[in-house]
Amino acid sequence: MRGGGGARFNKRCVFYSRYIFVFLTFFAILFLFLGTASATEFYATDETTLKDAFSSAINGDIIVVQNDITLAATNIPFSNSGTIIVRSVDDTKKTIYGNGTTAVNFNNHFQHFVLNEVNNNDTHLIFENIVLDGNGGTGGFKIMGKTQSPYNNANNITVEGVQIKNSTTSGIFLTDADTASLDNIIVEECKSNGVYILRCSGVVISDSIIQNNVASTRGGGLNITSDDVGAVSVEVRGHTLIKNNTAPQGAGISLSGSLNANPAKTAELVLSEDVVITENMATGSQGVGGGINATSNSTLTISGNVEISQNEAGYGGGISASETVLKVSGNSKIIDNKAFVGSTSLLAAAAGGGIYAQTYSEVKIFGNAVVNNNTADSDTITSISGGAIRAGSSNVLIDIYDDAEIADNIARYGGAVYTGGNLNISGNASVHSNKATTGGAIYSGGNLSIFGNSSVHSNAADYGGGIYATSANKDFKLYDSASVSNNTADYSGGGIYMSNTRGNLDLKNNVTFSKNSALDAHSVADGFGGALCVLNPSSLITISGSNADDCVEFSLNKAINDGGAIWVTDVSQISNTGGQKLLFILNSAETGYKWDTGSGSLTPTLLTAASVYLSQMPNVTSTVPFTNAYNNYDIAFLEGEESAVSRNITIDYYVDSVDAVNLTGTESFGFYSGEQITLTVLETAFGANWMNLYKPVDYSDGKLQQILPFTLNADTILDVLYTKGNNGNNSSGGNGTGNATIKDLVNTSDSSDSNESGGMGGTEDSGFEEDTPEEPVQEKKCSWLWIILLLILIAIVCYLYRRYKERKDE
Repeated sequence: MRGGGGARFNKRCVFYSRYIFVFLTFFAILFLFLGTASATEFYATDETTLKDAFSSAINGDIIVVQNDITLAATNIPFSNSGTIIVRSVDDTKKTIYGNGTTAVNFNNHFQHFVLNEVNNNDTHLIFENIVLDGNGGTGGFKIMGKTQSPYNNANNITVEGVQIKNSTTSGIFLTDADTASLDNIIVEECKSNGVYILRCSGVVISDSIIQNNVASTRGGGLNITSDDVGAVSVEVRGHTLIKNNTAPQGAGISLSGSLNANPAKTAELVLSEDVVITENMATGSQGVGGGINATSNSTLTISGNVEISQNEAGYGGGISASETVLKVSGNSKIIDNKAFVGSTSLLAAAAGGGIYAQTYSEVKIFGNAVVNNNTADSDTITSISGGAIRAGSSNVLIDIYDDAEIADNIARYGGAVYTGGNLNISGNASVHSNKATTGGAIYSGGNLSIFGNSSVHSNAADYGGGIYATSANKDFKLYDSASVSNNTADYSGGGIYMSNTRGNLDLKNNVTFSKNSALDAHSVADGFGGALCVLNPSSLITISGSNADDCVEFSLNKAINDGGAIWVTDVSQISNTGGQKLLFILNSAETGYKWDTGSGSLTPTLLTAASVYLSQMPNVTSTVPFTNAYNNYDIAFLEGEESAVSRNITIDYYVDSVDAVNLTGTESFGFYSGEQITLTVLETAFGANWMNLYKPVDYSDGKLQQILPFTLNADTILDVLYTKGNNGNNSSGGNGTGNATIKDLVNTSDSSDSNESGGMGGTEDSGFEEDTPEEPVQEKKCSWLWIILLLILIAIVCYLYRRYKERKDE
């Protein structure tokens, strides 16, 4: 019996425990519901009721603004924590006006709301259809904390959804308040910064609009500042738009650190997640940083599809950076900005359409970032430089890498980049389709390195279609599959122009100069050097690579005057110290057929340093070719001419890696469309004929072998096969592997041409939508709810009691 009684007792315990669990769960849900439903609504109809509401509201409460309200002379203090909702009574916007005066109070600011009392921690103010209008005077928000005694605890504050406008001071003034957030706000038409942030860390601005604001000194839209007391750090993200703001410095954003303190105080700004900074203008005779001005120990990081566009300034239409680290990556775009003079006659220069980098700055463009369609332009001044980037100081470093693109920029000097410091282009970066008077892509007065499969192509200028290099004793290097191609100079130096003061050029490891041209001879001093024009007789071109499978290639370059591939005053300036191959293919000079000037000569030293493959016959007028000036051994194709003449041409020619003397030739020739040419190459005393043109008999050992006599129709000259190097790579700058034809070189643009991108067309949607107003929260008049809950509770208790009696009777 005891055992049976114990079993019944256990069953009853299990039974009642189930009901107890249900009972407790119900009350837990009930209390949660009551907690949510316990919000109090305060109704504001004038200044007094509005102040009373803010004084009394606690977490979860709602302030309903019944109508427009005008404040008298004081602002509204707020000191409570938690989430407070301030909403319009209906779907229409309600405006809280300032008093329309410029009177100020604490720290020279008068705002509608002051969040600066003790206990302002974890405060979340949500505004719905509420406008704060300064009414032609002061207004907006002031959020203070930390060092502003006794207001030393205003942290973790979020202001959301408010529209602030028409204030003579900052729309929002935020100081010493860490981890603050401004979310989905609109700040516009304010006269002393849209938002001013001083000595705050961890501030986040997201999904907001800051537009049509002005400042008398800096930061028309957003002024971010540290000082000797403390640093500042801000992130702007999430489709935030900063538009049409003006100031002399940093019209859109001003970012300023402090160098006076020990240690110096930093200013950090991160732009991410589709932020757009557009149509801002830096004004005045020294207007700096149309989009952004970053100075004095600042770090500016731009990533995640950010766009900086259509901004203007005298210096740095898009961005100006001084003593700053600037990083642009993640498909971000600096486009359509302009360094300009406009009506400001006092402006001495227009520099850096996209970016203006000053003393002790670092600029890094990488990760598919683009700096495109920027200009530095003026009709009234001559010092206009750096369409995309201008860095005149010798202590500025510019790194362009990791698939970055600098394209379609325009300036007088340095269509893409003007630099007096260090410039590195690497990692498949591309600088193309830029224009200038001098230095179509780059004007370099400092150290310049191009490497890692990067390219400078399709640029144009009068001098130095691709690159204009000046300044002595600086390093200029191209290596590791760098290419300079399809650049055009109206005067001289289609690919590169090295001026009288330039130092040396080092080439190694598969460097390619292809399809560059010096087109017009405007004077007897012009039209030289299709690929490379070197003026200074002391400058050296050194081929220093040691890998025998690599080479330096000059192909399909053209000069209207002399030097289809290279123009130097003396070929003793060219040396091959590392043993790499030199490859010259179909380069041409239309007048004189010269490789260099008449004062220099192609000496055996150049040929004997390594295997040098010359793709064409020399322009021979004597029996000792090396005493003559040379084109790149051109056979001129006189396109469009017709001739029935057939000629037999005999060339006795030999190029060897160990000797090149006693060479003879019988004729220099051109050929016409339809002409039949029989070319016979005779063996020389050395027993072989090496020329990189026409069909070699055998290429198995990586060297061009004896060319046999054959008949060639001039119309098929471009179908002739050629190869370069025994590793099967071709000479067309990366259009695949294996054998290629001359037709490929002539008719196929570099693969990098297809990567060009132009400016943005059309008008983009700003991406901002007004939130649909929520249904009004009911006032706390819910006695009926308590009655229903009480009845449910009574029913549950009755049910449990009945079940208990039934079990007991059993």
